[in-house]
Amino acid sequence: MPREELEESFPGLKTAGYEIKSEADNKYNCIAWALNHTSQFWDPGMSGVRGYYWPPGVPKTDTIESWIRIFEIHGYSKCDSSELEVGFDKVAIYSDPDGIAMHVARQL
Repeated sequence: MPREELEESFPGLKTAGYEIKSEADNKYNCIAWALNHTSQFWDPGMSGVRGYYWPPGVPKTDTIESWIRIFEIHGYSKCDSSELEVGFDKVAIYSDPDGIAMHVARQL
């Protein structure tokens, strides 16, 4: 996604400061990258299609709750702070105003 489109989709990025770490890759998406499972796309609407995955038992929706469940399955838990903590991997799930999960980023 070009920088302009990214900032339009997520207006808070521009004021918060961010850095693009890599170009988009059509082999995997942000969920895959955040979980270090970059061999396929994670997409609830495409589960069962070759190259796509969605974990069993997780509602096939792009809601924040479904995405949180994915990370819980992989050992993550909710936390109260976005601050970097040694020994912990953290992710942030971004949504639109309607609560539809749009992007996830892993804290580096």
